[in-house]
Amino acid sequence: MWPPGIWEFLTLTCKLLIYASTAAAVGGTFSVRLLADHRDSQISIRRYIRWSCVAGLVASSASFFFQVGAIADLGLRGMFDVDLIGILIQTSNGSSAFTRTAGFAMMGLAAVESVPTSKFHGITLGSCLTIGGIVLLLYSFTTSGHLANADVLVQLALVLHVMTVSLWIGSLYPLLRFSQTHEPSSIQQIMHTFGKVATWIVSVLLLCGLSLAWLLLGGVSDLVTTNYGRGLGVKIVLVVTLLLIAARNKLRLTPAMLQPGIGARLSLAIRIEILIALLILLTTAIITVIIGTEAI
Repeated sequence: MWPPGIWEFLTLTCKLLIYASTAAAVGGTFSVRLLADHRDSQISIRRYIRWSCVAGLVASSASFFFQVGAIADLGLRGMFDVDLIGILIQTSNGSSAFTRTAGFAMMGLAAVESVPTSKFHGITLGSCLTIGGIVLLLYSFTTSGHLANADVLVQLALVLHVMTVSLWIGSLYPLLRFSQTHEPSSIQQIMHTFGKVATWIVSVLLLCGLSLAWLLLGGVSDLVTTNYGRGLGVKIVLVVTLLLIAARNKLRLTPAMLQPGIGARLSLAIRIEILIALLILLTTAIITVIIGTEAI
């Protein structure tokens, strides 16, 4: 037997990696399109997607076996109990793990430069793998957890929420790299384009997030009277902080990009955004694993 709480800690770590990997894979794919005119950025972004998918594959697989180990409660060898694996693989947790690993595998393969780019009726193999992988990744969040049996509209809101979160925070690292390696005029143009797209992304994110919170909370008082509400409150504060920094980047730093020293300030702001984004994902993982309400 392992010390109490070890399985919970391992599962929490896997959840955080899964969330971060999903965001990086989806946001990285968006960044490939955003920076399509800058070929020098494509190699690093594709590497970012590939390693994110590798991390997601490992975390998704490990999370399943950690669940087996937690049920067996026999230490490390309990993770490979054949009978329990056979039982768990038929549950929603098994289905979610399989769907998620397939999604990461498809997206990781699509990010390999050697994947054929020849078109069949205008569609490339890489595009098919990418779209299929994103669909599987997003779908995997609806197959297990608190909202697994919810109405279709609720699950659609969940999918849109995960997608918009991923598009936003998964794009931050490629934008950081771009801001450190290109001319101020190019950075200004890309940040301006990203800002326009982000306005729609954030609008959908907030609409879906608030709708889900309304469904999961019994009332506003739950924000201070329940563990889930308090966890959600922390997440809301972090999201608002991230929004304020993003608004400052859009309204103040981007228009002044050609002035001396602004590029360094923008890079610092994006680093802070990445840190806050990781804290948001960690808070979500804690809500999911520790508090026990499987909500995004």
